[in-house]
Amino acid sequence: MKNVVAGPVRTYSMKQFNPFDNNRKRTSLVVQTEEGHLVLLVKGADTSVMPFIDQLACPFHKTTQRHIDKFGEQGLRTLVFAGRKIDPVFYEHWNNLYKKAAILADGREAALRQLASQIEEAHTLDGCESVLFDSSTAHTKLLRLHGVTALEDRLQENVGHCISQLAKAMIKIWVLTGDKLETAINIGYATALLSTEMEPLFRMASDDMLEPPAGWQSKATAAELRLDALLTAAQSRELEAVVKEAAVGKKIESIAAICELVDKKCGQVRGEAASVIASELAVIESRLREALIKERVRNKIVEFEASTRHDKPGGFALVIDGPCLRAAIAEECKMDFLKAAIRCKAVVCCRVTPAQKAAVTLLVKDNMPGQITLAIGDGANDVAMIQAAHLGIGIRGKEGQQAVLAADYALPRFAYLERLLLVHGRWSYNRIGTMVCYFFYKNIIFALTLFWFNTWNGFSSQPLYDEGYQSLYNVCFTSLPVIVFAVMDRDVEVCVCVFVCVCMTYIYKYIWTHTHIQIGCHTFTHTHKRMRFLSLSLTHTHTHTHTHSRMWWQRTPSCILLDRSTHASQDCDSASSLPALWCIRFCSFTSLSSCSI
Repeated sequence: MKNVVAGPVRTYSMKQFNPFDNNRKRTSLVVQTEEGHLVLLVKGADTSVMPFIDQLACPFHKTTQRHIDKFGEQGLRTLVFAGRKIDPVFYEHWNNLYKKAAILADGREAALRQLASQIEEAHTLDGCESVLFDSSTAHTKLLRLHGVTALEDRLQENVGHCISQLAKAMIKIWVLTGDKLETAINIGYATALLSTEMEPLFRMASDDMLEPPAGWQSKATAAELRLDALLTAAQSRELEAVVKEAAVGKKIESIAAICELVDKKCGQVRGEAASVIASELAVIESRLREALIKERVRNKIVEFEASTRHDKPGGFALVIDGPCLRAAIAEECKMDFLKAAIRCKAVVCCRVTPAQKAAVTLLVKDNMPGQITLAIGDGANDVAMIQAAHLGIGIRGKEGQQAVLAADYALPRFAYLERLLLVHGRWSYNRIGTMVCYFFYKNIIFALTLFWFNTWNGFSSQPLYDEGYQSLYNVCFTSLPVIVFAVMDRDVEVCVCVFVCVCMTYIYKYIWTHTHIQIGCHTFTHTHKRMRFLSLSLTHTHTHTHTHSRMWWQRTPSCILLDRSTHASQDCDSASSLPALWCIRFCSFTSLSSCSI
């Protein structure tokens, strides 16, 4: 490998390579210089590289972090480069472990991922999980910052229009992305998912949780105050102060477990060398930081859930990052989080892992019966989310074919999702409803004639039809009508489908906000105990017996009422007319990386 700069050409030999994965969010390379030194080169997301930078050796660390935040606010995607020298003895030991893990039959990927984290994060012990997932892992910050790049990741055409149309059609859209919080918010505004009417956005970020505004103590709980005092004592590296605060915290039930663990850890290092105590207190600090984030997220969710019980002009919008999301979907507070999130007009989850994407999808899927979840993405990090949803759609792009192979449908562009759902989805739903009745009566005709013939011949098992006629009957009346009907049947045109789906939101809002409403000659009562979705049908005929004038959406002799609790449809009027709109609520999960080109 050659690196050409404005000077002499230097040659490096590659010793080992750790490929990128969606959990570590970085890649690394071990090379040997011409002088024989071993160097580790790392590049990846700022949240996966910056925490392991040696700040004493990099005085420009804070300035670089401000630049990264500024790039994120402008909607740019950032990449951090770092590196360090490696001791040959350590590398020889690590390389032997790497070769053994590479030939494992079971657990190969997990073992290689753990070893990659070990050399990138400079773990002091073998076999420890990454610090990104286990803050108690002992490590040393040795990386030196080399630089940062920022590039513009442009969205595909008509992405904003597509999301806007889907939102108008009463489809709830949640964005699960690995981008920075500032970048995700910027893209949310660019795609019309977020609007100024939703401001102020409800943000839950780990940085905000660790640095609350002034005066937060007046509203804090006893557990939050005690965890903050414990964290302050751990940061000061005073062992006795930590033990004292932990003893007081044991009396609070919600944090008794973490205080017991802290007290046990402090007891194990009492009397040890100062360096050992400092190392253990660093691990305790990481554990306390996670516990404090979890406690504050729980309190924030309770507060947000209470505020969303009352409507706000423009609707609510929730923006949450990965560490806070990990606490929000924990067993003790996931239902409160779900209640608050489904009341929001838009939800943006940033800095999330593939496992978190799938967990959020399953949270909605498992706890909201009757709702249909749809996931759309274009990369390998979206596969878990696509497979967890009821319906998965893969975007065929430059990030490989993994998402397409795991999905139910494949699209070349994100904007085609509008036509797939609002046009083809509605046509398909209408055709299936018609064909169910068709196959039922086709089989009834075939079976009843045999029954009547048996009553005439005394049930003698004499065949009525020749075997060839039976096969021909099934071929002609099963395959051919389905093919013709699937290709040719279009009860309404494309423009009418989109127009009706988009305009139904205003009718739905009016019905939902009124106790009862008169449509045609039927009255529907809104109840809070059983959520019902009303769908009006638009038929080809406009002939009515009523003499007074009505709007176009009132000119319908039939109305379908979908009951969420029973999944039953009740025909409120004539069954002869086919419904032209079945308004079913979706909760759609999309990865904004699928919009990039």
